Amino acid sequence: MGGGPVLWTVLSLALGAATHVVWDAFTHPGGAAVVLWPVLDAEVAGAHRLYNVVMSLGSAGGLGVLAWWVARWYRRAPVAPAGGAALPGEGARRWAAAGIVVAGVAEAGRAAADPRAAASGYDLVRGVLLGLAQGVGAGLACHVAVWHVLRAVRGRVRVGDGAAEK
Repeated sequence: MGGGPVLWTVLSLALGAATHVVWDAFTHPGGAAVVLWPVLDAEVAGAHRLYNVVMSLGSAGGLGVLAWWVARWYRRAPVAPAGGAALPGEGARRWAAAGIVVAGVAEAGRAAADPRAAASGYDLVRGVLLGLAQGVGAGLACHVAVWHVLRAVRGRVRVGDGAAEK
């Protein structure tokens, strides 16, 4: 099937937006599915409704699928990227992974100490999981930014056009 990267990006964004809106109908107060099926509005943990639990489980499942896909991609990725730039050594990769884990654990700890987490066990677990995801996301964003800066500084990429230099 043809189409350039821009077409696939636009189609992916449109599909993602459409599925997001549909999912919101099941996971938000006043959503079409919540109104149509009152069971989704049932209390399951204190003030928390079934649609809250469905949203959290859906998020955890989606993150699990993304983690599986990234791990699968990483195992199949070529040893060196096109253009011949060397990959970081094993030690650098371990330090980066450790930093990302520390960021996740730190944010999870901060979320656990938040007074809102004391409301119920559900709030504690939800806060810790969200904190872990936010911390890992922030750690990954920092890792990516540092990687690109180091590549640019070392002259492997001309800043602005992304073309590999030889």
